[in-house]
Amino acid sequence: MGPGSLPRHLTERSLARLWYLAPPDRFGPAFPFVIVIPLTTTPRGLSLHVEVEPTDESGLDEVSYIPCEQLRSINRRQLVHRRGVINRDVSLRVSSMITTLLSY
Repeated sequence: MGPGSLPRHLTERSLARLWYLAPPDRFGPAFPFVIVIPLTTTPRGLSLHVEVEPTDESGLDEVSYIPCEQLRSINRRQLVHRRGVINRDVSLRVSSMITTLLSY
């Protein structure tokens, strides 16, 4: 792999992926991993999926969903820039769902 080229597993779709960054970042900026949940625009009608409305604040162009069961860690270098911020109500619902999932 030459300079400036991407590993084969990083497709154009995965590079453009929107993520919900699960707070808090307790390990600090030097820790190489962050906890994230990918966003989707596909409504599946599942109670684990938290709806996010498109607003100037969220930076979304259409209604999206945070599928809380897809919690994962990624290398923080994969994060390119902040697109928006979700409101406090949505953040609390996601946090509650994650707590429920991990406490089961």
